[in-house]
Amino acid sequence: MCNRFTMTYSEDELRQFLGLDEIDEAIGLPRYNVAPTQTIPVLRKLPKGRPELVGMKWGLVPAWAKPGSSASAGFLNARWETVADKPAFRDAANQRRCAIPADGYIEWTTEGREKKPFWFRREAGRIFLFAGLWEPGNPNTVAILTTSANDDTREFHDRMPVMIERESLADWLNEEKGWDDFQNACPTLPAGAITSVPINPRINSSKSEDKAWLMEYRDTLFG
Repeated sequence: MCNRFTMTYSEDELRQFLGLDEIDEAIGLPRYNVAPTQTIPVLRKLPKGRPELVGMKWGLVPAWAKPGSSASAGFLNARWETVADKPAFRDAANQRRCAIPADGYIEWTTEGREKKPFWFRREAGRIFLFAGLWEPGNPNTVAILTTSANDDTREFHDRMPVMIERESLADWLNEEKGWDDFQNACPTLPAGAITSVPINPRINSSKSEDKAWLMEYRDTLFG
């Protein structure tokens, strides 16, 4: 499951990580509390084109969704194991794979009535890539792929976002490959690849976009 994440890096850091010449300033980095339905940066590749970073609304809306239907509200996540069987994701899995740069995501535990948030990050580096699927529209929309949780995250949720390694990105975006080339090889992270830390409950509100909650943990997370 993934319904809140962070992008606390700078535009220049992201440009260098992705090997892009420039990044549209309208994407608005950094972001400290990315929430559903917001516009997020998505790396896609159009047929015979170069990868490009564009803004898309988080919540994939299938082309066939009727106004007012549950599908028109958008799908935040798509299960890796079943996308080939789901009309909402089948075409996108074959033709419109993408990647969403992030540097952390949020999960919660519940104690009584209190929701306690935890920030999950990769040990290998600050920026990583969620695997995603996108759908053309006005606006274009995107969903994040999920898989079974690994040992680092299982006590918080039975699902976790799929993460594409930087060296596998070109293969993932290759428009000449279909879902059959990927469905039996979901990227999995070994135990110890993700660390987590409890963070301030201010992030529970999707309206809390300030960086104050993060600064409290910077020494712990970044040494």
